[in-house]
Amino acid sequence: MISPKGIETVHGARLRLPRVLPSWENSTEAAFTGASVGEFEQLLGREGIAYEDAYADSEGRMWIRFDDVETQLQARDAINKAYEGQFAVATTFASRAPLWLTRMGLKPMSLGLDLRGVASFHGSLGKTHPAQKGDVKARVLVCHGEDDSFVSAEEQAGFRQEMDDLGVDYKFVAYPGAKHGFTNPDATENGLKYNLPLAYNEDVDRESWQEMKAFWAEVLG
Repeated sequence: MISPKGIETVHGARLRLPRVLPSWENSTEAAFTGASVGEFEQLLGREGIAYEDAYADSEGRMWIRFDDVETQLQARDAINKAYEGQFAVATTFASRAPLWLTRMGLKPMSLGLDLRGVASFHGSLGKTHPAQKGDVKARVLVCHGEDDSFVSAEEQAGFRQEMDDLGVDYKFVAYPGAKHGFTNPDATENGLKYNLPLAYNEDVDRESWQEMKAFWAEVLG
């Protein structure tokens, strides 16, 4: 999809290209139109990159749909090369809902699983896609290393606050002395190899595993 804010490619779906104008003070973003779509279609044609369809949506974003990841990445690289910094590029999946449905303002029905529980081990706790109250129905277990420098204190506090605000039934377990990757036996070696703050912790690995087993017994019992 191409929007006024960056580029995102989509396998089995589309190449999202939110447009990013120079970040000069008081600059404004320009919405994409049918003419913009033609410009990118010509570029893809010159590069021999096949796509399914392309269109600008009602919010001024452009979407280009591809059959596979390899093609979408080729398109991303071609746009980066041709426009040199005018766009921010990211990859994503998107719905295959027919264009006529999206133009009517209709949205595809989600066929995702209705999860009863979710368990996270030394996971990222930052917010990328804010949820609405009622969205999260599953119970949540978070097993976190207190010495995990990949997750800031602000992110931890923000996660807890978000769970509280959303009314999520969650449990946050912090293990003193545990670093990122505490359940991965290769973490210590990888940390030394790549100069990263990773470390396996056998005791915490065992404790968190038991915590997870108890969690699933409650959720599924």
